[in-house]
Amino acid sequence: MALPVNHPFSDIFMTTVAADVASGRSGFVRSPVRGKIVRIGTIIGAAVTTADATITTSIAGTAITGGAFTITQSGSAAGDEDYASTDGSGNSTITALNNVNEAT
Repeated sequence: MALPVNHPFSDIFMTTVAADVASGRSGFVRSPVRGKIVRIGTIIGAAVTTADATITTSIAGTAITGGAFTITQSGSAAGDEDYASTDGSGNSTITALNNVNEAT
């Protein structure tokens, strides 16, 4: 049965934690709603000490178009934010209960 009133557009923030940004680490979160990812990123808890970390993102195993970004080692510090902005098209659509993954 269709709902009598549409829910308004709103931003939903989902969070996950990875122990570090070393190669081979991942963070997963399950989306509670359908929608499109328009921005995805990280806020680091400490400086990156070895090398830049390239982050790839995916929804249910499919790469998000425009969803890769780099956490730069040089000058990094706790609280630094790095992100990718997508245009909301391509492979950025989430159906309810899809896993969203950030991996190095």
